[in-house]
Amino acid sequence: MRNIIIIIGVCFLLACSNKTPKDTTDIVQTPSVGKESSPNVVTKEVEDEMLPENKMEGDVPSSDQINLSEQKTPRQQEDENKVPDNLQNATVVEEILKEDQSSNSISDDNTDNNLPQPDDALEDNDALEETQLNESNVEEFSEDETNLGELSKNETSLEDEVLASDEDLAENTTVENPISGNDPDFSGNNNELEEDTSDQAEEKDETPAVDVPQENAYVRWTNKYGKLLQGNVAEGRAQNIRTVLVDYQRISSDPSLDELYRELGALPSFSNEEQDMRLAMWINAYNFLTIFRVAKNPAIKTFNDLQQGEKNVWKQPAGKVAGNTYTLDEIEHEVIRKKFQEPRIHFALVCAALGCPDLRNEPYTSKKLEKQLQEQLIRYLQNDKKGMRVANNTVYLSQIFSWFKEDFAGDDKQWLMNEGLLTKNARQYQVEYIDYNWALNNSLFDDRFIQEYIADQDKSLLSIITHKAGVAAYLAHDHMIYATAFESTLKCNPNFVNSVQFSVKIPVDKLYNDLFSLQKTWYPRLKTLAVQTSSFSEVSKSDREKIRTNMLSSSQLDSKKYAAVTAKVQKIVLKNSDVGSVKFPFLARVAVTIKDKTVVRDMPTRIYFEKGALRIETVGKLKFTDFGITPYSAFFGAIKNGDEFHLYVNLRSK
Repeated sequence: MRNIIIIIGVCFLLACSNKTPKDTTDIVQTPSVGKESSPNVVTKEVEDEMLPENKMEGDVPSSDQINLSEQKTPRQQEDENKVPDNLQNATVVEEILKEDQSSNSISDDNTDNNLPQPDDALEDNDALEETQLNESNVEEFSEDETNLGELSKNETSLEDEVLASDEDLAENTTVENPISGNDPDFSGNNNELEEDTSDQAEEKDETPAVDVPQENAYVRWTNKYGKLLQGNVAEGRAQNIRTVLVDYQRISSDPSLDELYRELGALPSFSNEEQDMRLAMWINAYNFLTIFRVAKNPAIKTFNDLQQGEKNVWKQPAGKVAGNTYTLDEIEHEVIRKKFQEPRIHFALVCAALGCPDLRNEPYTSKKLEKQLQEQLIRYLQNDKKGMRVANNTVYLSQIFSWFKEDFAGDDKQWLMNEGLLTKNARQYQVEYIDYNWALNNSLFDDRFIQEYIADQDKSLLSIITHKAGVAAYLAHDHMIYATAFESTLKCNPNFVNSVQFSVKIPVDKLYNDLFSLQKTWYPRLKTLAVQTSSFSEVSKSDREKIRTNMLSSSQLDSKKYAAVTAKVQKIVLKNSDVGSVKFPFLARVAVTIKDKTVVRDMPTRIYFEKGALRIETVGKLKFTDFGITPYSAFFGAIKNGDEFHLYVNLRSK
C-alpha cells in the first residue's frame, strides 16, 4: 500500500511538470503615459489642437490643478489588457522599460503615478521656471522632459494629448514632405499627405520607428516657438509708447532659432487641416519669419532697413513653410487675406515695428484663435498712441485701417461701429490716420534705458540764417543770429538714437549776430548743406550793434514782452532726406515758438554718437511772417531780409 501511494505521488509530480505554463503576458501592462513611450509602442493620435487651453491670466498650474489620479480613457483601459503584437513576453517589456528609464533618467518613484508632478523631470530651479506659464498662459513642453497629456479639472473630456518627446520625434518620425509645387493654400494645388497606415514598423538602426501622427510635428514646432517667445517678449515703453518689446539680441543666440527655421520648412502640409488650425499656423509662420530676419540682422533700426535695391523686405524670400519658399507679402496677401478673409489678422501679424500690434508672448492655436484675435483687436484699439483715439469730433485710427480698408467692408469707421467698438455718435465724426511708427520693437529701445545728457554750449551752435533780398540786395548782408546761452533738456537711449528727447529755451537777450569768426568757422558746413551759398561778409561792430537793437525792438522779437524763444522735438521718424550733398536719415518734427506763436515743421535731422558725445544736427526752413514778424526793410524795400530763413542746429553733448 505504501509503495502504491509513492508511485501515485511521483506520477502526479510528473504530470504537473509537463503542464504548459500560464502565459505571463496577460498581466503585463504597456508603458504608462507618464513614462517615455517605448519605441515599440504606437503613440496615441494627438487631437487637433496645438496646445492645451490656457488657464485664466495669472494662474500657474499647481499639483492640485493637475488631475494626477488614475483616471483612464477607454483607450488606456484597453491598452492595460492588451499586449502589442510585437511584445512577445514579459522579459522583452522589462528590457524596453529599463532602456527607456536609463535613457530618459526617469526615476522608478514615478511608476505608481502614471502622470509625474510637473517638476519631477527638472534638474534645477531655472529649468522649473522655464516651464511655468507666462502671463498669457502658454503651456510649453520642455525638450528634455517627458511630454505629458494633462487632465485639467475643468475639462469635460477624458481624452488627453500624448505628445512624443523631441528625441522620439527626431529619431523615430519619418514624415516625408508631400509638397510638390506650391502649397494648396497658396496656389490651389491639392496635394494630399499620404499617411502611412501600415502596422509594420520600419527598421532603422535596429530600432523600430514609431508611426507618429503628423499633428505631432505641428505641436512640437508650436511648443518650441512658444518657448522662444517666453522670456524674450515683454511689456515695455519706447518713444513714450506703451508696447511690447522683443529681445532680438537674446533670441539671436538661442539655438532653437535656427532649429525652428529648419523645422518650419520641413513641416508636413497643413493645407488639409481644419481652418482655425491652418490660420493659426500661418500667423505663427509670418511672425516667426519676421523675428528670424531681425534676429539675424541686429544692427537695423527698422525692419525695412533690410531693403535690397528696389525690393523691400516684405517682397524678399523670407523662408520655407511646409516645403515652399514664401515672401512675407505672399503669406499675408496671397494666403492669409485671400484664403481666410478675417480682418482681425491685421492685429495679429507683427512686422517688428512700434506702430504694429503687440506681439503675443504665446503662439496662436486653433483652440484659442477666436479669443486671441479678439484680444489683439481690443488691445490695439485701446492704445491711443498707435491704435485708436477719439478727440475733437475726430476718430484717429491706425493707418492699418487705411491701407486695408477693403478688409473692413470698405468703411473702417462703420466696421468699428458694427463691432460695437465705436458708439453711434461717431457717425458724425471725421476720420484721420495716425502716423505709423516704423521704429523697431526692440527691447534695447526701451525707455528705461534712456540717459540724460548735458549740452556743451561752447561747442554747440543754435542759429538762424537770414538771407538778403530786394533789388539792391548786393549792398546788404546775410546774417547769422546765434545763442550765446540756453537752457536745454537732452535725453536719449544710446541703443536707439532716434529716441532723442530735446527741448531748448533761449533767452531773447542772449541772441547776438554776425560774429565774423563764428561765421567763417561754420560757413564750410553751411555751404555743404546748401544753407549758405556765398561766404559771409564782415559787418562792423557798430553795425552789428544797430542790427541787434533793431532785432530786439517791438517790431521784431519784442524782447521786453517776450522773454524767450523755444523749440521742442515732438517726434523723430526714420526718413532719408538730401540736404545739399549730405544725407540726413531722420525727420524731426520740431515745434518752434516765437512771440507766443508756435509753428511745427518736419526738419531733416542727423543723430549719432561721436567719441561718447551725442550729436544732433538739424536744418529747417521757416518764415518770419508765420510768427507775426515783418522782415526788416529799407529804402522802400530795395534792401531787405527775405521772409524765409533757415534754422540750423548743431548740438554736441559733454
